Amino acid sequence: MLRERSRAVDVGADSGGKRIKKWLVALILIFIIAIGSGYLVSRTPIEPQITSPSTYETFKTDLQPMKTSLNIVGLGDSLTAGVGDPDEKGYAGLTVQSLKKSDSTSDVHFVDYGIKGDTTADLLTVLNKNNVQESIRNADIVFMTIGGNDLVGVLKENFLDLNIDDFNAPRLTFQKNFNDIIQKIQELNPKATVYYLGLYNPFEDLFPDLDPQFESILQKWNQSSETILELYPHAVFVPTADLFKDKSEQLLYNDHFHPNKKGYELMSQRLLSFIQRGEGETTQLTKR
Repeated sequence: MLRERSRAVDVGADSGGKRIKKWLVALILIFIIAIGSGYLVSRTPIEPQITSPSTYETFKTDLQPMKTSLNIVGLGDSLTAGVGDPDEKGYAGLTVQSLKKSDSTSDVHFVDYGIKGDTTADLLTVLNKNNVQESIRNADIVFMTIGGNDLVGVLKENFLDLNIDDFNAPRLTFQKNFNDIIQKIQELNPKATVYYLGLYNPFEDLFPDLDPQFESILQKWNQSSETILELYPHAVFVPTADLFKDKSEQLLYNDHFHPNKKGYELMSQRLLSFIQRGEGETTQLTKR
């Protein structure tokens, strides 16, 4: 009896051992399946590893920025011609010189039709010349000074008995001629920008008693030209009167009428400031 029980125990032990092995195998299989299914993986998001980006050499090129060439025409009187400048450049030549040095320009071609002593009536005659018209048609920019000799003509004709009313009729003539000049230029080339440099007072030291009256006259003439320019696209009034105010001794030539080199330099700087900030509604240093 005892032997049979003992045997039964032995058999049960073997069976239990076998059962243990089966459970171990089952547990291992469950563990493997769980890993494959992700059940035993932590639910905390895994932060991606951030590595420093690769360093690339900055792209380099030998190509230069696009530049433009400019065609500029000078029109008007002795100021555009540069009378009084020992280097004979004047405001126009100095401005062209600065534009040639600009990073935006490849070349600047300049032709100067300024003539000493010319009035608005004379300039209208100049504008009828074929070579002048051809230059204007090809121009990107027009520099112009005119009207000073119209004003001086009134002084000469009425020197002995000058009255403020003597300037009224000549101013109306100036206005008509000036309008015809701008209209003619724009007919020849509606895309060119016209920069007109206004009148200044060269007589403040010569006629101090008349200075207040002459300042008033000068202001009216400048207002007339500025008002006309506002009627046309690409037409710009560039003031100069303030540059010479109370500085005629330092800025005028020996004839006490034309600017000296320093005076022309100030005019050129003023003109450049208008060109560089795009006055005239054009892309000044970018070819159309």
